[in-house]
Amino acid sequence: MLQDELTWHLGYERYQKCEQQGNDSRNGRSNKHIKGKFGSIAIQAPRDCKGEFATLVITKH
Repeated sequence: MLQDELTWHLGYERYQKCEQQGNDSRNGRSNKHIKGKFGSIAIQAPRDCKGEFATLVITKH
């Protein structure tokens, strides 16, 4: 689900060549911890090179 959200943010599919110069691109994943009612879980959230991607599914604090 998070990969789909990043694809929408970037405007192109994974492994697809971006046609516009200067566009943002994928830059691996970052480890995140989600705290919930029954404890916390660790996930790997995708990130972009410019650092502009923020998922709507998992909000910060």
